[in-house]
Amino acid sequence: MIVISQSALLAAIDAVTVALSGSHKVALFKNDYTPTSNTVIGDLEEADFTGYAAVTNSGWLAAAWATQGAAYQYMDTPAIFQPTGTTVSNVIYGWYFYATGTPNVYILGERFASPIPMNDPGDQIMVIGAYAIADAGFPGVVN
Repeated sequence: MIVISQSALLAAIDAVTVALSGSHKVALFKNDYTPTSNTVIGDLEEADFTGYAAVTNSGWLAAAWATQGAAYQYMDTPAIFQPTGTTVSNVIYGWYFYATGTPNVYILGERFASPIPMNDPGDQIMVIGAYAIADAGFPGVVN
């Protein structure tokens, strides 16, 4: 089995962070959907409650090593979502991270354990996005 070193995984996650720098946003989705590795932006219905706007990611904290054997990184600033009124309400099923452009490109996302109602200014969702890269332990091939 091929095993990737901790230093290589940390370097890989740093490289991903460089690639994720720039115009990337955190958004909420309101449709009953569970993201997969095949998800595209069109699968997600972006929230539209009163006062909603996707949040631009400002950067990432330094890469770290998890005891589970993965390199990981968190957004440096939480994305906070809160209605400013009650005109339009939503039930939110999860969040996602995407690259802005033409078209926008889905990068990663998560469905919440339970849907969260966003009905009035007292409601709030805080997202601290994270991602990890782990050694999957692929079998090696020698010819």
